[in-house]
Amino acid sequence: MFLQAVEEFDRELIDAMDRWRGCRAYLLDADSVAATLRL
Repeated sequence: MFLQAVEEFDRELIDAMDRWRGCRAYLLDADSVAATLRL
């Protein structure tokens, strides 16, 4: 039971990290686009 809870938490943590990575990639993209437009 405890192990199952840990696995569930792990899965959610990985999901959250993937979303964060995607969000950061999007922000970096927007940043580089803005830098390009300023040139």
